[in-house]
Amino acid sequence: MQYSEGVAAIGGIAEGLCYLTPVGPASLVTLSQAEMTIMISYEEMGTGSEPRKRGTAYLILSHGLPTTLGANMLGCSDQSRVTLELAIDASNELANVLTGNLLPLVYGKEREFQLSTPRMSPYPSSQMLDACSLTTEEGVLSWANVENG
Repeated sequence: MQYSEGVAAIGGIAEGLCYLTPVGPASLVTLSQAEMTIMISYEEMGTGSEPRKRGTAYLILSHGLPTTLGANMLGCSDQSRVTLELAIDASNELANVLTGNLLPLVYGKEREFQLSTPRMSPYPSSQMLDACSLTTEEGVLSWANVENG
């Protein structure tokens, strides 16, 4: 996946699904900048002789962004009404949609993947491949791939 292609995909989804305002590419959200990390395990579906791809995708959100996602996706103008559970649900949904759209850019559009249920995770400690990040007016989000085979 080309970095610009990934950033463009993230920008389109962030704007269309989450009502965020994309600004441009960003550096990967660091551990000290991260408020929430969501992980999704994936495995390629198929019967070919080629080894199946599998790994973990991470959505890393900067401070303040999970609450903004919850408010925007639920149409709530008062962010103080967004509970942690709602912020997690909104972040999980964004992680699911991003991963479903970005894995074909990484591995090829002809490949299909089964995704696990998104869940909160510690910041990834593994080598992240195919990472791309987007600055929005509301904060920074990063998507990263850790391949396991």
